[in-house]
Amino acid sequence: STPAKIYSTMMLILVTRSKFSTTTAWKQQLRRLPQTTCRRRGLAVSSVPARSTISPTQIGFCGLGNMGLPMVQNLAKGNNAANRILAYDVVPETRRRAQEAFQDSDNVTIVESLSDLVHPKHPPPTNGNNDNDSDDNGAHVVITMLPSDAAVDTVLGKLHQEWLASSMQLPSRRIVIDCSTVSPSTSQKWSKTFQESGTATLFDAPVSGGVKGATEGTLTFMLGGCSLLQDTIESNNNNNKNNTQLQTAIGDNDITPVLQQMGSHVMECGPHVGAGAAVKLCNNLALAAQMIGICEALNLGDALGVDPNVLTQVLNSSTAACWSSRVNNPHPKVARQQMGDSLPAANNYRGGFGTQLMLKDLGLALQVAHERHVALPLTSTSKELYQLAHAQRRGAQDFGVVLQVLKGNQVGPEEEEDVEEEEEE
Repeated sequence: STPAKIYSTMMLILVTRSKFSTTTAWKQQLRRLPQTTCRRRGLAVSSVPARSTISPTQIGFCGLGNMGLPMVQNLAKGNNAANRILAYDVVPETRRRAQEAFQDSDNVTIVESLSDLVHPKHPPPTNGNNDNDSDDNGAHVVITMLPSDAAVDTVLGKLHQEWLASSMQLPSRRIVIDCSTVSPSTSQKWSKTFQESGTATLFDAPVSGGVKGATEGTLTFMLGGCSLLQDTIESNNNNNKNNTQLQTAIGDNDITPVLQQMGSHVMECGPHVGAGAAVKLCNNLALAAQMIGICEALNLGDALGVDPNVLTQVLNSSTAACWSSRVNNPHPKVARQQMGDSLPAANNYRGGFGTQLMLKDLGLALQVAHERHVALPLTSTSKELYQLAHAQRRGAQDFGVVLQVLKGNQVGPEEEEDVEEEEEE
């Protein structure tokens, strides 16, 4: 009867509400969801609640430039306020700016040397969190955001020496996450060094998203060394008994919760260290050519009397739509209309991904391609154009400044700045 159906429906609703009445119960249900599907298909790990088994509360961060500083700010704010962060940069002026940015922070300490990441003179407050299993106040998770292979060698070499000399050996908890764009061989070299000495586990996790992504916490991390953060076990596929699938059992090195505090996507790029670096070089060589294509289109449009804003609207709704046109448009008029003075092109191409850094990345890509006998003709041409921009003293400016190079415009006095050592895309 109808009353009986209504009664049954009401009882079902009450039982369901009771089952999910608490946050704990809800989270427990979510944890039962399979976490491996998104990993195997290359989707964002952040789309599934992650379970952290490392303590993210003692974090060291090296490199406080255009990218590093906002990444630290995201590690320190909101729900992440329990983190204790030791931050360092080799450039004194950059450290001073960082001190100003965090002068009211209770959980970030700007240190004066790399040694202070291991043995801080003035450790940050604990915020009442005393769950550490040692008396060591140094960083257990170290994140680096540096401009070159040489800088990574210097920083990781110093940290390695400090850890070797330290009486506090915590190899099971010490994690190095290198977010720099470097050669895969550099990542592999340091992974082997740390592994053989038993001092740390290294992951390469270069990023994409630019300064805007770093500021908004929407970066994409390209993670290499995924075999180090997961164990693989065999289980039968319920849909096909003859197939074997790999399921992920999150181990002690699960770093995705830390990365998710700074970004919206964590893409697992391969089991071996260096896979993330390899993917990043492939991404950037495509990005370099993409930006040049947009600059050429906008330059021709100007010459033909086309409104750059109209042209951009057409590009963004047509087959040429891309990040260089939609997010980081290189035309000053378009940039000002889109975002005021916050985009590099609206601010003398300051604050973005430096031309010198793009030139470095293209050099790395061409180097590894040569070693593997892979032809990159368009990348070679792109590098020549960015070399021309650098020769015109535009190395510190966002790589979208190639538009001005194509126009034949000379660099202005206010644009003459050196690339800061700690900048990174």
